[in-house]
Amino acid sequence: MFPGCIRGPKSITGSTDDVSKQNKSIVQIYTDWANHYLEKGRSKRRISSLATDCSDGVLLADVIESVTNQKIPDITRKPKTPTQMLDNINGCLAVLRAQHVPGIEGVSSTELREGRLKAVLALFFALSRYKQATKQQQQQQRVHQQQQQQDMTPNR
Repeated sequence: MFPGCIRGPKSITGSTDDVSKQNKSIVQIYTDWANHYLEKGRSKRRISSLATDCSDGVLLADVIESVTNQKIPDITRKPKTPTQMLDNINGCLAVLRAQHVPGIEGVSSTELREGRLKAVLALFFALSRYKQATKQQQQQQRVHQQQQQQDMTPNR
């Protein structure tokens, strides 16, 4: 018997493979994005698995600190218990709420602690949109300041 003979229709097999590849690329994009900010923040650690590496809240805090330039208070750097890990994650979410980061309302600390990839991706998506909006605001402020300076400079 030939193993190649037993196949589903190409459209079904292709769509499943495409979705799987798309999910892998999304995960890789956010892994690279987080590692970029970890590197920028001079963290020695890197993320290899979004779900498991963020589940204790330590690397998550490092990413958030690098992206928001806001210190996460009271992070237990070597958490030993699930309670310490949840406390770390709750501290991260509290800082994001205080910064008014939209899109984190549906993200729970329990899901992050359990390593639910969907929760990590939702959090990083919200964080990346927040960072993009912040950069755009800063750029607009710079342009506005430059225009004001040019308006104040007397013509010769």
